Amino acid sequence: MGVLYSHCLIPRDNTIRPSPEQIAALIAAWVEQRYIIVGPRPDLSASGWFASTALTGARFWTDPSLKEAELESAPVADPAKSFWSRIFGIGRQAADPAGPDPGLPFAIPPAGISRTALSQPEVLISWAGHSDALYPMQTVAEEPADSHKISIELSDDFVSPSTDSYAVAGDTLQLEGRCGCGTDLRYENSEFWFASERIRRVCPACGQAFRPQDHPVEIIDGLTCAKVVQPGGLCRRFAIRIHFGRFHPTLRQDANGELVPWKPLASEHFIRTCEMTLGFAFNEFENWG
Repeated sequence: MGVLYSHCLIPRDNTIRPSPEQIAALIAAWVEQRYIIVGPRPDLSASGWFASTALTGARFWTDPSLKEAELESAPVADPAKSFWSRIFGIGRQAADPAGPDPGLPFAIPPAGISRTALSQPEVLISWAGHSDALYPMQTVAEEPADSHKISIELSDDFVSPSTDSYAVAGDTLQLEGRCGCGTDLRYENSEFWFASERIRRVCPACGQAFRPQDHPVEIIDGLTCAKVVQPGGLCRRFAIRIHFGRFHPTLRQDANGELVPWKPLASEHFIRTCEMTLGFAFNEFENWG
């Protein structure tokens, strides 16, 4: 099936989780710069897995109780009076309870339940690929296929994915997730939609805040498989991810216009847009998995 690739931007201070106002401002900046395209997507199916994306080009997942409350307030039997038909003028499709959770349409600018979701303990927002969107990378894939997708991940506790998902380097040093008092702060959240391992932000035993950047972690370079020490590794409460599926953006034009192997990099304009809007700097990471 191939290895999936996404390019990940994580705050250099990986304890940061932006406020709902900051996320709304970031989305507005992406719209203005055309990194995301807003509006109905007639090219996507209006039912099934892509139903929620077809309405606005974006969808989100958050606390199931919030979604259940929304569905209860907008009965499927009367789509003309549903929440989403009032916002977008489109009746809401019923989800297949036996299939994967397709999420809910994300309103742009964020309003109603979309705005509420930005302050939930965990939320994932995903934009469908669009051929007219401004490309956010310096590097390209050898055989570009489907358009890239962009997502935002927010979490109250730390998300702590493995830095060597395929165990290509053996005994890679991972983040232990243990408080200075000895308490193990790790737990699993297998019900959510990105990396399942979490680390509690505050120790329940002594009240001390956990700081990932105080702990050295080894990250595997995707091209060379070399180990690189990075304080905190991929641990974060907020991430921007650019998804390429099985197509890997590991090429860049040299002085002669030839494509040569290159470490994947986001464009300076994309990073500057994010940093100027949010007011903090990012590190870039490759994510193979």
